[in-house]
Amino acid sequence: MLSLATTVVMAYELPPVEKRNANTTDLSVHNAMFLRQNTQAAVIGILKKNGQKYELAASDGKGGMALPIAVHPSLKIDDALVDKEVRAIGRMTYETMYMPNSSDFGPAYSFTFELFSIASLN
Repeated sequence: MLSLATTVVMAYELPPVEKRNANTTDLSVHNAMFLRQNTQAAVIGILKKNGQKYELAASDGKGGMALPIAVHPSLKIDDALVDKEVRAIGRMTYETMYMPNSSDFGPAYSFTFELFSIASLN
């Protein structure tokens, strides 16, 4: 007999509406990568969509990697914001990943920005 187990995917904890604003200087995508774990911030970038996943690409001309966005199930992103410069408020999180046979380079990090709110800058 085949038994299928259901895996529950937990969403991140979304703070109350009155605590979803970042009282910080707006950061570029590049500078957001240097934030401490669980730091709330406002990040300026170009919103990109790949299938059902969103990310912030650098809008400051520095290029580099894009910042993946975790979208809470209770939040909806307007598709009109895609490919536009936005101000995203949320919390920076990351996981440390150790790659086998690559100890010379140290750990790698997987960054995610847990979205609280997003709005167009224009």
